[in-house]
Amino acid sequence: TFIHEGLWDDEENWSNGLPQGGSDVVVAAPALIEGVANVGHITFENGGSITIAKGGELTHSDNVTATFLKGISAYNDDSDGWFTIASPVTYNLPIATHFTTESTYDLYLYHEPTHYWWNSKNPEHDYDFTVLQYLEGYLYANAEDVTLSFEGNMMATDHTVTIPLSCYAAGGLKGYNLVGNPFTRRLTEEDVIKIGDDDLTTYLVADGGGELVPYTLVERPIEPGEGFFVQATEPGQNLVFNHATRGEQTKREPAYLCIEVDKEGYYDRAYVQFDGGNALRKMKLNDNIMSVSVWHNGEDWAAATLESATDELPVHFKAQENGTYTLTVSESLNSKFLILNYLHLIDNLTGADIDLLQTPSYTFEAKFTDYESRFKLVFSVDEDNQNHNDNFAFVDVYGNLMIKGTGVVQIVDMLGHVLVYRDAKLCVSTAGMTPGVYVLRLINGDDVKTQKIVL
Repeated sequence: TFIHEGLWDDEENWSNGLPQGGSDVVVAAPALIEGVANVGHITFENGGSITIAKGGELTHSDNVTATFLKGISAYNDDSDGWFTIASPVTYNLPIATHFTTESTYDLYLYHEPTHYWWNSKNPEHDYDFTVLQYLEGYLYANAEDVTLSFEGNMMATDHTVTIPLSCYAAGGLKGYNLVGNPFTRRLTEEDVIKIGDDDLTTYLVADGGGELVPYTLVERPIEPGEGFFVQATEPGQNLVFNHATRGEQTKREPAYLCIEVDKEGYYDRAYVQFDGGNALRKMKLNDNIMSVSVWHNGEDWAAATLESATDELPVHFKAQENGTYTLTVSESLNSKFLILNYLHLIDNLTGADIDLLQTPSYTFEAKFTDYESRFKLVFSVDEDNQNHNDNFAFVDVYGNLMIKGTGVVQIVDMLGHVLVYRDAKLCVSTAGMTPGVYVLRLINGDDVKTQKIVL
């Protein structure tokens, strides 16, 4: 099939009617791809060329010289404008030819060994940050709407690509790697992408806001020209993009809960995964922006993987400012696993108990001074204490007993010994108490509330 002066878009395909489906093509004139093009082998004749426009994709069976365009929206009063970007060109591109030092932009490299961000305009670090490397991701923002242009060799999209991952022992962000989409097409849940033995199911990306936001491949594919964060869990792991697709293997049924908090257009989210996939610890660009995370195995997670639905799972929340927030919990689509008969959100501060199967959203007041151990998810009923509305205390992740109510508090061990008898206050230290089961009593005149706790 010969391509003359051509435009490819989602509605008309090529202007001369080239079908999608992997056909071999000869490009004999400048051609612009604005939609999704799927071709086989590409041959150029008589000055033919391909430009992949903003939002376009090219699936192809040969390494091909092309121009890839990526649009960046400016930051302003309503948006911090950070994007994670990557070059689809298979060799290093000099930064000076793509970003002028006079432009009001910032371009950062994430240095895994130190967990520091290095600015390309700052020469005071040891790394020679003068080129954009293939398979690396970068953090970018610009004061103006711009179109980044990358020209060079683009990897055939049916090849297997392997990216070695760094896994450093120091610091709370161990194993984070900012990598780049190696292809000129989107990466979806249909692709076979693995970190070690785990399927890639979740990742972090900056897509125009002020934060790194976790997503799943099911709800948001990774775009061409986009950088994204993954996390290695042990040394020697690789991120592998296999040319096979899920259609050629047993397709998994992802099962997860998405926990999202938003306020006036700002949001953060965390995931609970039940059927495998890669996990991600919480990572933030800005500590002053709201945060929600899942507490599991002694750490905060942006995406936590559980073997099964547990009785309770703490959910941490930190407000950016005093105000009204909305927390929404949604289940994954097309999942055969998450048929939950009981899914409740407990507000440890107010005592509110929300049946998420009936009302998936909860609007609440929060202050930036509130303790972060605000919520918990309950997946099953505690037979000894089915009415969670009666709960007046909880143990936070640091071992402190947090109490809501007035009166006198008793803490009684299983032998009946009263260990604490004092006026109720917000926080009671449990330092020195033996781990085990205790009974709490909150006594206010004739009103006595009882609750079991586990230290």
